[in-house]
Amino acid sequence: MERVQRGKELTPEIRNRICELHRLGLTPAKIHAIHPEILYNTIRYTIQREPFRENNVSIVRSKLTKEDRDRIYKMKTEDPDIPYDELLAAVDNKIGKQRLGRVLREMKIPLVRGKLTKEDRDRIYKIITEDPDIPHDELLAAVDNKIGKKGLNRVLREMKRTRTYRKGYRWIS
Repeated sequence: MERVQRGKELTPEIRNRICELHRLGLTPAKIHAIHPEILYNTIRYTIQREPFRENNVSIVRSKLTKEDRDRIYKMKTEDPDIPYDELLAAVDNKIGKQRLGRVLREMKIPLVRGKLTKEDRDRIYKIITEDPDIPHDELLAAVDNKIGKKGLNRVLREMKRTRTYRKGYRWIS
């Protein structure tokens, strides 16, 4: 699915008007009724972000320079297992984790996900059968955090199909 492009930025006058109406006690829905040409979510977001603005100036969106992109590419190709936190620190945290993931996909760098061995899967299965209500964090710690929560959920779904089924909130063999 393709992302929708952002529209034009609100003018300072419109932004002031939205915030003024909100200070007078109007809800975003009522402001939208007064200004139907402005999307409801835009009004809501403008109100939420107002405390972070100084002198009604928009917050500058940080951009990665060519040097930053080159640094990320070099670090990721030299060490494919490098954590996102180190990559973000290398570019002074100019972007967030989601944006970094998009940048890596744009660079056609494959994401390296942790792999579970058969022993890891057996360990997870054994823990779940002994204690069905164990938190996900403890399961992840049992396999040395090789995979994230999404990966763990994928493994649990696979186990549910192949080895066990779940009745209520209990795993039953």
